[in-house]
Amino acid sequence: MLDALRDIAFRASIRAANDNASLPNAAQEVPYTSTDERTVYVTDRRYLVAAAVISLFSVAAVAATLWGWWELGREVSASPLEIAKAFGAPLLHDMGSNVPWNKIPKGLARENIQFGERVELGGRRTSFGDWERPRQLILERDGGVKKPTVGGLYGE
Repeated sequence: MLDALRDIAFRASIRAANDNASLPNAAQEVPYTSTDERTVYVTDRRYLVAAAVISLFSVAAVAATLWGWWELGREVSASPLEIAKAFGAPLLHDMGSNVPWNKIPKGLARENIQFGERVELGGRRTSFGDWERPRQLILERDGGVKKPTVGGLYGE
């Protein structure tokens, strides 16, 4: 009902404006004031410089650990077997200390090898009074390890 009344009033005002020739300029002015909010970011140069210095120091620290890699005397890779050999994996002790990464799998070809969890003998008491045995993830001959547990903590 109200929509019909508004429609009639709208149409009547349009008709009255068209029929009244005595109004040469029917424009009207309406005063309007607005406000606008804007986010302005301000950079504190001290923090910017400090962050840049720390970032550059981090890059230099990492570069220092890698400096001289070309002087190792042979090609090296990021092969998991070569890394395990470098960190003294018990399974790879029988191989020479300078065996290239592509020769490591050939030395292990006749053995069944498994990646898994080894539970050490011994242990320690936790703060709750439980007995805890240290567990490690290692490469070992088949049967020497069990499947890793989900959510398990491993370490020395």
